[in-house]
Amino acid sequence: AGQPASAEAHLLLEGERIAEVDRVQVNGSGLALSGRATFANGRAQRMELDRLVLGTGTDARGTIAIPQRPVDPWRITLTGRSLDASAQFRRTPRPAQPPKPAPPGPPYVLDARFDRVIAGNGRDLTGVSAQVDSDGQVMRRLAVAGQTGGAQPFNLTIEPQPGGRRLVGNSSDAGGLLLALGVIESMRGGKLRLTGDYNDTQADHPLTGRAEIDNFRIVNAPFLGRALQAMTLYGVVGMLQGPGLGFSKLEAPFSLRSDVLEILDSRAFSASLGMTAKGKLDLARHTLDIQGTIVPAYFFNSLLGDIPLIGRLFSPERGSGLFAATYTARGPLNDPTVSVNPLAALTPGFLRGLFRLFDRPASAQ
Repeated sequence: AGQPASAEAHLLLEGERIAEVDRVQVNGSGLALSGRATFANGRAQRMELDRLVLGTGTDARGTIAIPQRPVDPWRITLTGRSLDASAQFRRTPRPAQPPKPAPPGPPYVLDARFDRVIAGNGRDLTGVSAQVDSDGQVMRRLAVAGQTGGAQPFNLTIEPQPGGRRLVGNSSDAGGLLLALGVIESMRGGKLRLTGDYNDTQADHPLTGRAEIDNFRIVNAPFLGRALQAMTLYGVVGMLQGPGLGFSKLEAPFSLRSDVLEILDSRAFSASLGMTAKGKLDLARHTLDIQGTIVPAYFFNSLLGDIPLIGRLFSPERGSGLFAATYTARGPLNDPTVSVNPLAALTPGFLRGLFRLFDRPASAQ
């Protein structure tokens, strides 16, 4: 590409066949490679990478076993200080006309360990180990473990099952992991439990699952801030702009197809706020279309329903609320249009059944 570069290689020949390539060195703009390759009967069998540098993000070494038959996988082992994987997490808007399915790539088995993995601008994971088994189309097996930017552990696994694959994940820093994966930027902390199933009988391999997150905070969430302002809950809005609005629990059934995340009747609550949400987030276009219900002072509303004898006057059944309003949020993630329905406010029993997640066991009552 017009950039200065140099290459050097020492070859050992047996007759007219290459037996070994020793001391391969390639240097150019943003590229440095040194290593060797071994051959058998004139065919490359194995590559030893003493060092591979790509740009400013990748610094690795390892081995590559080259398949000798079309059905054999590439077997790759990599270790190093850093790996720039941002291209794997980059999302671009889908074209108006769906592209033709790409042909399958070669199968491979990867064993990688890196001190640092770059998932995007300012989105790093540390101490990452990954074992991947891919058939060239999907990752049939995956085992990833590491730490988020907050130095908290996480792990993700994918295992085959009839008709598809099973996903299981855990993290002690839900916000840090979701930020690194490019899903959401406004969450801080939280303990994540994730389960899901890929349907591999469909061409786009949709994922359906459930996420549970305990004890997290939300900061700088424009759609939530505007909804709370519309309900004149300015003290709660201040939390969003400062240390963050804390939530005790979130349960979110979801489905993921391509880059569209559909939220299915999710629920979250704290002592200050309870809310539901369902709708879609387009992760490639950075847009949302969400609707749900907001219950200010959820703990206070719940207590009204627990008052002996008269509690039913305020809350016909546990999990209902005295004060509530519905909301919608549509448009760009960082500048959505938000509307709140005032007719839903001050309606006894409006949330009948919505917050069954918050029912306390008899011992707690």
